[in-house]
Amino acid sequence: MIFSTRRAPETFTPQMRVASLLLWSPAGLLLLKRAGKKPYPGRYGVPAGKADAGEPIQTTLFREVREETGLDLTTDEARLVRKEDLGVRTAEMDFLYYSWELRMEIPPPIILSPTEHTAAEWHNWRTLAPSQFVPDMWEVLCRFYPKHP
Repeated sequence: MIFSTRRAPETFTPQMRVASLLLWSPAGLLLLKRAGKKPYPGRYGVPAGKADAGEPIQTTLFREVREETGLDLTTDEARLVRKEDLGVRTAEMDFLYYSWELRMEIPPPIILSPTEHTAAEWHNWRTLAPSQFVPDMWEVLCRFYPKHP
């Protein structure tokens, strides 16, 4: 279940924080295919990761994007757009999901960490089936881009 943090259920008790990047270019949305040793191998997600204890969430974003794609977002910080903060409830836990959007005119070169991902692909995400994404990713994208391809 995904919901606005402004309308979180009283029983919502987040156990972690996640930062993610929705990186767009004319070629589409950057999607990373998860490696075999990660949960949900072969499924798509966006660059994202868990915050370390006490770490500011935007610092998490910069760190995770650099680790997963090789991109240094500090040079694009002024162009980052913060999306709605979401609460996520899974069978295992509750967590906070923070997203930023960045649009680039030219797709940047992506340097993958092979232990994290096997491919970086630019897609019109609506052409993919919901089952091709990590859990809740399709719902997050539909929430942020209800009319966007």
